[in-house]
Amino acid sequence: KFLVSPPLCLFYLIPFLSPSSSFLSFLSIFSELSVHGAESSALSKEEYFMFASAWIRRNDERTHNFCVINPSSPAQYFHVLRRQIHRPYAKPLIVMSPKYLLHHRACRSPLDDMGPNTFFRRTIVEHGPGDNLRSRQYELNPCDKIRRLVFCSGKFFYDMYHARSARKVRDIAFVRIEQLAPFPFDRIARILLIYPNAECVWAQEEPKNMGAYMYVLPRFMTAQKKLNPDHALRDLKYIGRPPSASPATGLYRLHVEETKELLEAILGSK
Repeated sequence: KFLVSPPLCLFYLIPFLSPSSSFLSFLSIFSELSVHGAESSALSKEEYFMFASAWIRRNDERTHNFCVINPSSPAQYFHVLRRQIHRPYAKPLIVMSPKYLLHHRACRSPLDDMGPNTFFRRTIVEHGPGDNLRSRQYELNPCDKIRRLVFCSGKFFYDMYHARSARKVRDIAFVRIEQLAPFPFDRIARILLIYPNAECVWAQEEPKNMGAYMYVLPRFMTAQKKLNPDHALRDLKYIGRPPSASPATGLYRLHVEETKELLEAILGSK
């Protein structure tokens, strides 16, 4: 079943879906499309993260209670729905999908990304498999010359990409975390080895007490401690709005100014 949920449904669905496979012996391919935006629900990712369970072992996803994804391209959305049907085990799926990407010109995928031998990517590295903007051939420095590695999720990637292109910055690379729960520990550990000298940053539009940062931070550190024990531990710096009781300001002009300040902090000099 597929459901587009209004805000009040969250309070009823999350406690029901979270323990469904652990305590109720209930396996479901239930999929919730949490459309959010100015004219839709105000989705709070952290409400899902509080109930998400995951082990660090890569092939142990069949024991998690549900899956939370934030796809940033049409191909990723196609593959995650296809995976939901064809997986040998059934788990509920939560899709974070803002309406903004429906009409964003850069949010498109070539047909090759939906052809044979393609699949859902839990993380997307620039110029790598699943990168829907690789045809633009934006030139970056070699991996060992990347100064800052920016982890993000969802539509904010496109704002950062366009701002970086306008400034012609070459020493900052972006990593999109498409699957937030279960957390891709193995992929994060491998990506950190690819960029050995980069400062790690998490960028988000939401205030610090909202969004995915508080969920990602301890898992980011665990991925290094458990899977890269022989390498120096790197912190995950936060760049985003300060803690707030409201997810956003009520003035569009002020919202745009805040976004410009975030992009300046992300792409700024050392």
